[in-house]
Amino acid sequence: MLKPLVAAVALPLLTACAAAADENASSQARAAFDAYVAAINNGDVDTAASLYDRDPDFHWVEKGELRYTSADAAVESMTGLLAMGGMPLMTVNEVLVADLGDDAALVTANFNFVMLGEDKTPMFGFDGWISTAIVRREDGWKIAAGQSGPANTGE
Repeated sequence: MLKPLVAAVALPLLTACAAAADENASSQARAAFDAYVAAINNGDVDTAASLYDRDPDFHWVEKGELRYTSADAAVESMTGLLAMGGMPLMTVNEVLVADLGDDAALVTANFNFVMLGEDKTPMFGFDGWISTAIVRREDGWKIAAGQSGPANTGE
């Protein structure tokens, strides 16, 4: 009689703990994505770079083309972009998080990126959708892969 009672109590607790772990993974992956956007908006290449996974499988696709095959290549590109001068401004909305287990999530958002000149006028910009595969590593949540592309496929 005690075994059914223990099972009746333990099963809901285990289910609740698993749900909490998944929710925690989603919220932590979202926090890493938000930190990435904040780093871009602050022109902080070091913080943005620290959020890239250093795994050899890192990759980033832009506009349907494999653009970066390492975190270092992505950082080099970001450094070059910021060297142009001006201040980046990336806004995101429609943020969606797909849970991929306790240690991974896919974060997707609609974005608008504008590089502002010293006088705050737009130098150039683009918009579209960004998806980032974010994984838990020993040193925190990292972007393992990403994809970004225009909102309008005619661009």
